[in-house]
Amino acid sequence: MLHRRICILSEEDRKAKQAAMVHMSQGKLPIAVIGAGVSGLYTALLLQRTGLPVVVFEARNRIGGRVKSVTLGKDASKEKLERYDLGPSWFWPSSHRRMSGVVREFGLKAFPQPDSGAYTYDQGEGKEAMHFRGGGGMHGSYRVGGGMLSIVEAISSKLAENSVKLDSQVKSIKLVPVEGTQPEHVLLTISPKEGKQREFRASHVILALPPRLIAEGQPACSPALPSKVTKVLGSFPTWMAPHAKFVAVYPKAPWTEKGLSGNGAGQILGEVHEASPVEGRPAVFGFVGPDRGTRAKLGREKLISLARAQLTRMFGDTYEPEVLLTDWATEPLTASKADVLHPPRGHPEYSGLPSYATGLWGGRLDFAGSETADVHGGFLEGALASAEAAAERVLLSAKNSDGTDTCANGS
Repeated sequence: MLHRRICILSEEDRKAKQAAMVHMSQGKLPIAVIGAGVSGLYTALLLQRTGLPVVVFEARNRIGGRVKSVTLGKDASKEKLERYDLGPSWFWPSSHRRMSGVVREFGLKAFPQPDSGAYTYDQGEGKEAMHFRGGGGMHGSYRVGGGMLSIVEAISSKLAENSVKLDSQVKSIKLVPVEGTQPEHVLLTISPKEGKQREFRASHVILALPPRLIAEGQPACSPALPSKVTKVLGSFPTWMAPHAKFVAVYPKAPWTEKGLSGNGAGQILGEVHEASPVEGRPAVFGFVGPDRGTRAKLGREKLISLARAQLTRMFGDTYEPEVLLTDWATEPLTASKADVLHPPRGHPEYSGLPSYATGLWGGRLDFAGSETADVHGGFLEGALASAEAAAERVLLSAKNSDGTDTCANGS
């Protein structure tokens, strides 16, 4: 575990923020993290807690990456209570100790995934739905109050002010050698959504992006990554990239009124799960069954219509739901060309990065992300594990490159 292997400070995060800003004011080059998903933000927090300055660049206009919690509520006081996950929804406390620790550390509320009641199977148009004993849920799984975005927001809130740059896509990174008094560093070329392209100097760079996007040249690297590194990065399917997720929010829960669990299956929504928040309106979500090509042919509105019809057959037409749909395969910052052409069947077996694919450019370039984790790849637990590993490697490199103790933050 990272906290045992390196000297993470016990001081409050406020002091760590101050130390990082002092280093910036003294001209110390910051570490750049590219990608403001769970792994990127957590890597940044771990590094900042050692007193090192960190800047996170995110191409989207929001933090979270594949963590996406959306609200349909119009009452601002209940906004976070009525958030629904269109990305990952669950973690398993029995095996996901890092997630459990983060939830505790930030004072978040976790609750078990409900599964009491009968399981519903939709047989299709013109046929009556079938019901089976047992909820058919994700046994042992928990959700987080306010959606998984609450974890992302909690981590981000601990980072130094203005250290997360949204709408800032890093187009290229270049290793710059020592020249005169200028130390070896990495030069980033950043293309903001508005304004002119600009450059940014960093001591180290961590790419917290889907590995297949990196393998396809996002961002461009100079010198180029070794072919064997590109090959191994390209071998990691991006989890969720081929999928689409549909959420239906009801004024009341029709499944509960019928003695059903809210869990089920069908042709359009291959899996259906209860998705109600602790407070707020009840909901179910479904993983869309048809593949990306079929979804594209059907079109968004037809797909929504078919999903609505399935839920009506499953739970009745007493209530009309509001709906949300996110197709991750259409998001170029998530789905690579390889993910679209060769989607995985089932959950991929991720095995982590080989040693030759870490600490590149003399330790100044490294990777983080759930797919690169040694354990629990594809899960949020894997994102945290990869962040720990990446932070440890970069801290060691930073210590070796400047000869300073990374645990002595001057506070």
